[in-house]
Amino acid sequence: MIAALRVIVRSLRRSPGFTLSAVLCIAIAIALSTSMAAILDAVKHPYVPFREPDRLASVAHFGGNLRQITQSDWRETLTSASFVEAVTFTAFGHVLVESGHFSDDRLVSFVTPDYFSLLGVAPSSGRFLSAAGEDEVVISDELRRAAFPGRKSALGSSLVANGRIALGATPSVVARHAIAESLVLAILGCASGLLLAIWCMNLVTVYRPTGLRWLGILDPHLSWRVFAFAAFASLATAFAAAIVPVLRIARVDPGEVLKAGAATMTRVARRRDTLVIAQLALSLMLLFCAGILTKSAIRVKQYEFGYDPYPLAKAEVFFLKDSLNTDSTFRDLVQQASRIPGVQSATFVGSVGVERGIITADEHNDSIGVMIKRGATVVDPAFFRTVNLSVTSGRDFQYGDEESGAAIIDQETARKLWRGDSVIGRSLKLGDPRSSRPWLRVVGVVKMVRLGMPTDPGLQPEPGVFVVQKTLPRGGAVLVRSATPPMAANELRQLLRERLRLRGRNYYSRVLTWTADREDTLSARWFMAALFAVFAGFTLLLSLAGIYGTLSYSVSRRMREFGVRSALGATDVQLRKLVLAQAAIAILAATAIGGPGGILAARLLDTWLYGVWYSDVTVLVAAEVILMLTSFCVCLPVMRRAARLQPSHLLREL
Repeated sequence: MIAALRVIVRSLRRSPGFTLSAVLCIAIAIALSTSMAAILDAVKHPYVPFREPDRLASVAHFGGNLRQITQSDWRETLTSASFVEAVTFTAFGHVLVESGHFSDDRLVSFVTPDYFSLLGVAPSSGRFLSAAGEDEVVISDELRRAAFPGRKSALGSSLVANGRIALGATPSVVARHAIAESLVLAILGCASGLLLAIWCMNLVTVYRPTGLRWLGILDPHLSWRVFAFAAFASLATAFAAAIVPVLRIARVDPGEVLKAGAATMTRVARRRDTLVIAQLALSLMLLFCAGILTKSAIRVKQYEFGYDPYPLAKAEVFFLKDSLNTDSTFRDLVQQASRIPGVQSATFVGSVGVERGIITADEHNDSIGVMIKRGATVVDPAFFRTVNLSVTSGRDFQYGDEESGAAIIDQETARKLWRGDSVIGRSLKLGDPRSSRPWLRVVGVVKMVRLGMPTDPGLQPEPGVFVVQKTLPRGGAVLVRSATPPMAANELRQLLRERLRLRGRNYYSRVLTWTADREDTLSARWFMAALFAVFAGFTLLLSLAGIYGTLSYSVSRRMREFGVRSALGATDVQLRKLVLAQAAIAILAATAIGGPGGILAARLLDTWLYGVWYSDVTVLVAAEVILMLTSFCVCLPVMRRAARLQPSHLLREL
């Protein structure tokens, strides 16, 4: 065994460049595939620290009207089912958590005392919540390290939370030597790749943006499944690099090889070219995906709201109990927010559902106009003054309109419901023609208004319907315009603490400036674009190494041919064209495969695209140009090598 290892080490030391290149290529490939496998593993097999998770089920409610159903009603209804053993309740939202110099907006869960016992988990230290513990919290270890650095325990602390052949060797010896070499390279590459994967996972954990909500929930780590994947990938690499060629080489007669020269290896080149084409095609697919994600991020950065949003700050508030008087609470918050020093105007903005997803207009030319829409925007009369937007026709909201109900619509809604006729004084309802919803009088028309960043990038913004009414929804935002939005945001946080402190855990809130909200969305998109760009770059690097190695090996096998051609009068340009033609075939084949493949792959990213199609031709052409130019640059040294061949040198070797 030791003697065999010495032979392998000597063999690898004779070609240090090849050894280093092989190890680096394997390491990069293992690191990239392992990092992606870790993320996919976290999605498919998330860490669930619960007892018997297959017996757990959740019933969730978002939006709608459940004012008549209390928590006890839910518990009684659910426990009446024979298959339900126990019921617990939870709600979650963003809360500003503070302790000393630590301050951060965190996702907080509001639970009943039996929550943890039903899940079957135990605390790592301390205890869980008690029925009488109104001011008790259970925090994660990650929050403990961030809020109380340098302390081993936070118990009792306070938080403010709102292949080669040789003569004389038998086939078995050749096979063992080749397999051993490949395994050594695979082990070195796998170990280096895992170290690089750990580094990549740390980068993903540290730099994942807050706007990428689903990734923030995940905890990508190198589980046993990921290690098993890395080991399998390494063994598969060793098998493909050694065992398959060994089975072919073991049948070769050395004497025939010496007599036939390069002719024996013709079919090998074709298989090698196929692998290179597959690598280049995958590189093109990733380059195209990175390109359209980048273009989409640029379009989001250029997103037009229809008004200037940057002097705005908002406090999002959601009340967890319907019994609370949310109407007066929100109006009080708006009134107090307008008194904050530096605030020019304050308003409320929320959303209300549309019954059956249809908005109905009053009768017009013996027909009723209808429009499909998911929801309408509930505001108070100061909304358009706060966002500094004027109506194009009619008038703005006035105080008192909420008593009878009024609506302001955008130009697109007016066109769809009344086909371009005058709409001032007409009526609409947030439901189908048979709905019992009240009719709302249209008092004005505005240009297209977009609230917030595009959360559904694949969809165009919906036509806008803004209403004022006496009843406000449980959730919404207090919006203020200020010359100093960050300072206004801090004052809003203080206002929420003072005005809502008596409500205990019956609400959650999040305060941020419009600029911060925009940066969250942009950072998530740039992160995804950068992630694909990194994968595309490393894949392209491996592909270029493959095409260089394949082309260089092919030229070395054709040196006699090139020498004969040169002796017969072939010029340097003609020899370069022969090498370039071989590379061009692989590049064009990869383009033909990778182009459609990239379009199909981009369809999976449709929800991340805004203002760009998944079949964007300009991005596809740019990706193909990058692939061709980089491949051509890699071919240049090999082309120069073939062109520098002198027939006299070849004759001396014969």
